[in-house]
Amino acid sequence: MLAVINSAVSIYYYFKVIIAMYFSSEENAYEVHIPWGFRVAIAASLVLIALLTMMPGAVYGLI
Repeated sequence: MLAVINSAVSIYYYFKVIIAMYFSSEENAYEVHIPWGFRVAIAASLVLIALLTMMPGAVYGLI
């Protein structure tokens, strides 16, 4: 019974996202504003991932 209730809640939640993506009449109706600190953290993470991908030996040297 709990699985059925959880499925109903998830269907309601995910259909709201699908409707917002495909059936929104306004182009910028759901614009997301990302704070400056999050942008910096995401950019730093992407740079670190790129560096660790290109130079994995540097990480193994620290272990």
